[in-house]
Parts: sequence; structure tokens; C-alpha cells
Amino acid sequence: MLGHDRIGVALSLAMVATTILTSHIAGGILTGYVPPINVTIVGLYPVTGSLASPGQDIASAAKLAVSHVNAEPLLLPNTRIILEAVDTQASAAQTTLSLLATLRNVQRIVAISGAAVSSVSRSVQNIVSVFNIPMISPASTAAVLSNKALYPTFMRVVPPDTLHGSATASTIKSIGWRRIATIFHDDDYGISSSQSLVTKAVELGIEVSAQISFPFGTTDFVTVVDAIEKLSDTHVLFIACYTFEAVELFRELIKRDLTTGRFVFFGSDWLVDEFFESDLDQDKLHGLLVLQYLLDSSPLMDAFTDEWETLNSTEYLGAGDRTYSQFAPLSYDTVMTTAYALQAAIDDGVDVFDGQVLLPYMAQTTFIGLTGNISFDVNYDRISPLAIRNYKGGAALQTVGQWDTASNSLVFTDSIIYPGNMTRPPHLPIVASPESDKLFIVFVTVGVAIIVMAAIMLTVSIVIIRRRRAQVASLEEQNKQLNLEARALNSRLDVLSEQTAMASGRQSGPVIDMPVNQVLGLLWRLQGSVRNPIDVRDINSAIEAIQSNVLFTPETRDDASVSSNRDNLTRDWIRKTLIGGTGPAAAGTHGSASYTRRGSHVRSGSRILLPISPSPPSPLDLGVSRETAFKPAPHLAPLLENLASLEFDIFALAIRDTCTLRSVFLAICTEKQLFTQLGLDSSALARYMMVLDKACEGMSNPYHNVLHAADMVQFVHFLLSTSGLYAVLSPLESFAALFAAAIKDVGHPGVDSSYLIKTKSVLAIRYSNRSVLEQHALAMAFQLALADKFDVFAPLSAKSFAAFHELVVELVIGTDMHKHVEVMSRFKIAFGLGREGGSEALPQHGQAPLQGSQLLEGIQSNAKLRTIVLQLIVKMADVSYPSRPWAKANSWAHRYSREAFQQGKQERAHGLAVSPFMDGMASSVAKAHVSMIRIVALPMFQAWCELFPIDECLGHMRHCLRHWSSASTDEMEHAHETALAAMDAFDRTFFASDGGSPVVTNGGMQKSTLAPNQPNYIESVISGLLDVLDDDELCEEDEDNEATPVASGADADIAVALDAHGGEE
Repeated sequence: MLGHDRIGVALSLAMVATTILTSHIAGGILTGYVPPINVTIVGLYPVTGSLASPGQDIASAAKLAVSHVNAEPLLLPNTRIILEAVDTQASAAQTTLSLLATLRNVQRIVAISGAAVSSVSRSVQNIVSVFNIPMISPASTAAVLSNKALYPTFMRVVPPDTLHGSATASTIKSIGWRRIATIFHDDDYGISSSQSLVTKAVELGIEVSAQISFPFGTTDFVTVVDAIEKLSDTHVLFIACYTFEAVELFRELIKRDLTTGRFVFFGSDWLVDEFFESDLDQDKLHGLLVLQYLLDSSPLMDAFTDEWETLNSTEYLGAGDRTYSQFAPLSYDTVMTTAYALQAAIDDGVDVFDGQVLLPYMAQTTFIGLTGNISFDVNYDRISPLAIRNYKGGAALQTVGQWDTASNSLVFTDSIIYPGNMTRPPHLPIVASPESDKLFIVFVTVGVAIIVMAAIMLTVSIVIIRRRRAQVASLEEQNKQLNLEARALNSRLDVLSEQTAMASGRQSGPVIDMPVNQVLGLLWRLQGSVRNPIDVRDINSAIEAIQSNVLFTPETRDDASVSSNRDNLTRDWIRKTLIGGTGPAAAGTHGSASYTRRGSHVRSGSRILLPISPSPPSPLDLGVSRETAFKPAPHLAPLLENLASLEFDIFALAIRDTCTLRSVFLAICTEKQLFTQLGLDSSALARYMMVLDKACEGMSNPYHNVLHAADMVQFVHFLLSTSGLYAVLSPLESFAALFAAAIKDVGHPGVDSSYLIKTKSVLAIRYSNRSVLEQHALAMAFQLALADKFDVFAPLSAKSFAAFHELVVELVIGTDMHKHVEVMSRFKIAFGLGREGGSEALPQHGQAPLQGSQLLEGIQSNAKLRTIVLQLIVKMADVSYPSRPWAKANSWAHRYSREAFQQGKQERAHGLAVSPFMDGMASSVAKAHVSMIRIVALPMFQAWCELFPIDECLGHMRHCLRHWSSASTDEMEHAHETALAAMDAFDRTFFASDGGSPVVTNGGMQKSTLAPNQPNYIESVISGLLDVLDDDELCEEDEDNEATPVASGADADIAVALDAHGGEE
């Protein structure tokens, strides 16, 4: 059987040789050299089998690197790399057969990436060296692979075992130990690691008392630990194996209590995060030491980690969080090494398919990779320092020193914790020498003299000794007490550290970013390094184009060959027909939607913009007011006094007011004199807002109802007031922001857009599945506003109404969660803000964002900036509930979950998969709102606070985050049940205050008789709302527009409802 296998391998080799030579001759000799279009890298990765966990990370990292190279226009611009992955299963035999088939069937191979196991690499080298194919490994460390006579085309981006063993032995000697033993599995990796250490240890005068081996894949370590226990005079052990073997070995060591002081353990590559994530008792692992590849944090590594977290874990095996094997970045660098070498070879016009030609290019490649500086020695081994790491508790190792490969020197940067939590090295030998013998004689002579003198003073000494003993006993007792107190303080500090990390948002969920931010970061870095004036100009133009969001906006240029009249006509036609735009963006002169600081000026791109005060609207442009007064009823006035504060209580107002939205909206507009400045009729708007009170579903929806609409309007007012933006916005822009908040959820059916799309709702079809609810709200709101019974905007000129309408549409569409990343990115790019949690890309290389009057002047002078700011304001108002005091935030949160659970029931009824956090489980309440805060709300508010600080909002939000993150399932079930009961009590009181009138839903029609899936839905809704207006019972009013207070008999119910919602009587 073995003979047949050898014959098969020989025949395969012959066929492979014929295939490769034929391909090379056809591609090179017959056609001459041309830059290759496609090249193939064969990847050898153990994605299944005993090493599947690190193997999947290695394969995914290589795949990611290939995607980056293929997407990078400056690297191999005319060449595409194809990665042909082969599953080695950590088996040399399996790899040999699979590789032969790959070499026979795959064309245009330039290099091999892998393998991850030394024994597999040796086997593969026996094949690929015949064809001179370069092979670069991210993990094979066996010393024998450095022999270029045996393995001529092998390279690696990791240091070999000889370096690792030399550094480990030097570290052991520097600490002071003189006797060691090694434990290793009997494959290439384990044998090479152990032998390299032993060779260097003997050279340094360290005795190796035992070398204990075990078969690869062992899970029962009773025999191995028996041998370890017999090492009576050796206390330092070096272990070389794989992580899954190390876990079982230490399980047996811990079982026999051998890890808390008797032995000191040095590890190798197995000592990684996966080991500490096992079920071993972490307290019994203190003092572990290891020398590992120095993979320090860097911008490149941080970016790799961020992207790794966002990768699809199905497409990229092992990805999807922030943890990965230490070999993943090394695998990434194997691909990048090959890519840079290919680029150099192509630039020189050589044949990249000739391995003898390409290999020197790879060996001479030098660049800064994920794992630091990449360069190779004469044996094609990576030149890299090693970090000395020590396990002191917690979730990871800590770096305590570094081994410099260039100087073969060891430097300790921190103290070491040894097994048993000792701070001094245990088991150090007592070394005798002639000098110590002389000292011993001196000490004996002095001791005899002391004894003689002690005999004379014995009586006095006894008294002194007794007193001292008493003092020592007292001090020891005090010391024990201090130790107990110190441990308690350390525990408390750990708790506070975790709470602080949570409060500061460092434990946030997935980070959402856009590629445009990464492009801008690259351009900013290039800006600082380029010296050529033309290149600087081009880079500045690129930055300005991206920041101003005009990459896809047409522009017109003058043509001297065309007459002036013809030119103007043409320009007007182009602007109207091809470019378009009648809103704010077209109504004035804008710079780019960004600015940077230059002394005391505010720049827009490359132009200095001076502050421009908005021109007050003229009566000709805006019309003349017919009625502008609004006066709340006396019992409502106190509740409307704090509209610009977070202490405003929408629930307290709702209990006493039958038209909450109308009161909030008109009170704010009256306070800011918007009706007077815009010439709008407050009576028409009052009637319109009364209908919106019903169109927002009354209280039929637990969350998306009239109270949410009024709450949004108030929060927009709060942000505009606290930021000072009212002073720099035009009256039309301020009114548009308040109006957008009021209408954002008009006619909301109580389900999200995805549900309408999945159920093929008439609304989803009408709006082509894009921003369905937002477009529906806009259509209803403006169709109502333009009805003859209201004609709210009749006083506005056509130009002003067009600008107003376009701005409101942008603000409402911006609240679509599918637009969240885009809106956030535009805001951060426009103001030069860094990522969430920090300012990493501040304007012009580290300058802080503008503040105060300079910031407001910059916004005032730029219409696009104002639109971007208003978009974020309305978005923040939409998810503002966790920024409010706890009682209000908690009530809104449970209202949102109740509505979500109702949608989940409908999804089940339709046979659809239940959407996330809509399954009706109490645990989903906490998860939903923790996710909302960490991923959406907190990053958005943090970005806003970099420009307009509102610390109280961040404080409330972090309180919510701490509460919901730490709540147990039982606590959430009880809290949700309590909240639902309070909600029902409040709703009963709210409807009672409405005179007992039936709940008007879906725009004035009973919810049971109308659904979004019915034809002519919007037309029916509008008709129903106008019919309700004819009833004249929407809000009971006297002649002074004062809403009638509720009956006094409801006082008890009001008190119960307000208490449940955290309101004040």
C-alpha cells in the first residue's frame, strides 16, 4: 500500500511539473513578458481538525488581506490576486495530496501562504522547492526550516524557535535559575522548541534535568504530571504544545495543587487568549511567563481589530468580535509581503511566475505591517523582537519586558508576579564561591564574639526580648488587618474601574463607521508628508470635495466661445433641468459643508468665510400675519414654563391637556416669535396641530404616539436653546426643525418599515421600500397642511415654501435608521470630529473643534452646515428618551418594548421570523435599550457634545446604560410588568381627560376598520382627519384659545398616573 502511494505521488509530481512548465512557457516564452492580470496565492490553513480555531483566524486574515490589496489602487493596480485556500487539517499527508491536486489544476501560482504547522511546512517544501515556488508561513517556527540547503524557498514572518529558545534561556538565567526541565509534544514544533531552549541553556550553564515528551493530541496528562511531581530539585518548567493540550495539562496540575508555588512555568505559543477563556481556575494560573512575538497596538492594528469585529463570521470564519489568534495579523502580513514583492518585480519588468526570480524580491521586502517592521535575515527568517509577558490575573497577559533580537539583550519594564502571588523569584539556588568562603569565616568569628558578649548581657536581653516579642505580635496583628483592608480596597477599585469603563462608553458595542472616514484619514496623513505644491493642491481639493459632499454634484463652467446671453440661458437651463434644487441648498451661496481653523477666521474648504447674518424675511417674501397670538390656559402655563429644560414633563402636561402637541408646538413658536417673523396664521396652525394630535395615533401606539411627537418638539427646542443655534438659524430653518419633529410619526401604524416591506404593504410598494414610514408621514402631513380647511403655508411665497418643504423632507428622511451612519458621518466629517469615544481626526492635524462664537459663526455662514446640524438635532430628539431623567427614560423604554412586542406577535401571526428584541421576552427589554444606547444614541450625543456640551444628557444616558446592563432577567420581568400596569393606568386617565371620546387612530378612523395594507390608505386617512375636524371636538376651547382643564374628579387617577411615570403633581 505504501508503495502504491509513493507511485501515485510520483505520478502527481510529474503531472504537476508538466502543467507548471507548460503554463510558464506559454505565458513567458511564446508571448513575451506582460504584466500579469491575475495571479494566484495558494493558502495552506488548518480550518478543520484539532487546530481549527487558530486556523480559521489565519485563513480569514489572509482573505481579508487579499481583499485589501485588490481594492488598493496604488498597489498592483493592474493585477488581481486570487487566494486558493487548501484545508491542511494539520496533517502533512493530507496537505501533500491536496496540494498536488491544487498545483495540477490551478494556474498562475506565484506563492504559497502557510503552513501553520512546522511538520506540514517541511512536507510541503519537499514539493514546492522542486518548482521554486516561494512559500511564506505565519506560524511554522521549527529551527530546521532555516536550513536553506534543505528548504530553499521557505520564508516566515515569525522568529524561529532558535531565537525563541535563546531568548527564553537568557531570561531564565537573568532571573537567577540554574536548573530547568522541558515538557513538549513529540511533533516538529514541540521537539524544535524544546531542543532550541536546551541548546542555549547548556551554553549558558543551565542544567536541564529532564525532557518529558507526550504524543501529539494527548488529553490525559496523568502520566506526564506524575513525572513532573518526581522533579524534586527542579522548579522551572518550559512547556511547548498546543493550546488545547495546555488546557488539559494545567487541569491536572491544578488538581494536584502544583501551580501555586512549587513550580514556575514558562510557555510558548499556546499561552494565548483562548487558554485564559477556558474553564480553568484563573487564580491558580498567576505567575505564568512567556516570550511571544511583539504585537504592540498601532493605528494599523487598531484598524484591523475594528474591521475584524464587523466582518461576517460566516464568510470570515472566526471573525465577528474583537478577539483573534496572534497568528491572524501574521497571516495578513504574509499576503502583504507577497503583494509588495510582486509590485517591485512587476515594476522591474521581471517574470513573477519564475520563483527563483520572485524569491529574492520577497526576501528583500521591507515595510511596516500589522505586526510591526517586516524584514528578513539571510535565512529568510523574520527579524523581530520578543515581548516577555506575565499573567497577573484578569483577562490577558501583561508585558513586563522585551528581548531585543538585534543586540541579544533583555530589558525588564515592570515587576513580575510569580506563582503563589510572590513578588520575588522563588527557588533561587545558593551559589558558593571562594569569596563566599572567606566571608563565611569572617561571619563565624564575629558570631563567636557576639555570643560571648551575649552571655554577659543575657539577663538584660531576656527582658528586652520579651518586650520586643509583644511589640512584634501587635505589629503582626496590625499588618493582618491592613492586608485585609487593602484587599477590600483593591476589590472595590476593580468594581469602580469596571463601572467607570462602562460609564465612559469604552465597553461599547460594535463601532459603526463609513469608508469615507478612512479615506479622509489617509488623505490627511498624505497632506502632512507631501511637499510637491501640485500634489498638495490636488490633495486639498480632494479633501474639500469629500467634506463638502459634492463628489456627485454636477457643476457648470464658463465657455468663452458662447455669448453672454446664450451662456446665461444655457446655465439657467442646466441649473433647472440637470442640477435642480429649490431648497436651502439652492437659495443661497454656500461654501463646502466643513471648516477648519486658521487663526481667528473660519474657513470653508480653501475659502475664508466671513460671518453672514441671515436676512430678515420681508413681508413681500413671507406674507403678512393674520393672527399670531397663543395663550395657554392658566392651569397649563406652569407646565409650559420649562420647555427649554430636561425637567419638562410631557406626561404631566398630557394628563391636563387634551391637545398636548398643539400646546407644546404653539408655545415654543410663540416664545420664539416665529409666527410673527414668518407671517404665519397661528389659528390655522392651531387647528392643524389639533388634527395632528389625532393623526399621531392618540395613545393607540404605546410609543409612536402624540406624546412622542410633542416630546420630540420639546427636545429640538431644548437643543436649539442650549446650543445658541436659534441666534444663527433663520426663522424658516428653526420652524422647519420644530415642524419636522411634530410630523415625523404622523399616521404611524405601530410597526416598523421592515414589517411593512415583509408583508408587502401598500405603503411599502408606494414608496419602493425606501424610508417607508418617513415618506408616509411627510405625505400625510403636507397633504393635510395644504388642504383648503387649513392652507397653513398660504402666507409663504412659492420660493420660501419650496425651501421649507425641501428642508423638512431632508430632516424627516434623515431619521430613517438606515440613514444613521450617513448622517453621523456627514456631521463628523463636516466638523472634523474623531470617532466615537475620542477625537482621532481633529481639524488640521490635532486642532480641537471650534467652540463658542467661532463655531456659531461658521454654522451661520454655511447653509449646508446648518442642514447637517438640523438633521442631527431631529435624529437626537427621535432617540432622546435615555437622555432624560431616569423615571421618564424608563417609562419610554417600556413603552417602546411594548410596541415592539406587539409587532413580534403580528410577525408570528403572519408566519414571519420575529425581529430582534421583539420576541416578548423581558430580557429583550434590557438588551434592546443597551444596544440602542451603545450603538446609536451615546455615540451621537458624544459627537454633539464635542461642539455643544450637555453633560446632563450624557449622565442620564450612562445611568440608563449601567442600570440595564446590570439588571437580571427576573428584575427586568418585574420592572416590565410594573411599567405595563403603570402605562395602562396612565392611558386610562389620559383618555378620560379627553372627555371619554373614542380613540382616533390611523388619521381619524378606528384602527379596527383601517390598515396600511388596504388600497387608497392615505386618501382614506386624510378624509377621516378632515371629517374629525368638522366635528369641532378635537380640543375644547374658549374664545382665548385656552384649553379646558380636566374635571377635578380625576385628581386621584392623575396622581397615580403621574407617579407611575415619574411626573410631579
